[in-house]
Amino acid sequence: MPAFEAMRALRELASLADLGLVNVDTHYTVSPVVIQCVIPALALVLAMEDDFEPGPSHDPSDSQPATNHR
Repeated sequence: MPAFEAMRALRELASLADLGLVNVDTHYTVSPVVIQCVIPALALVLAMEDDFEPGPSHDPSDSQPATNHR
């Protein structure tokens, strides 16, 4: 079963590479633009749940560490 999951993962990564979201060379890399979109996307999904509490916020141009103000 692990071999099937590995092949499935490779197909999914190839699909993401076709969309330009993942770069394929000798290994897979994710561009910084995609990484910057992950936190807002997850926050949006979690905001749809009743018990969501916003976590740390971080501006990429800010050299300060992320903080969680409550």
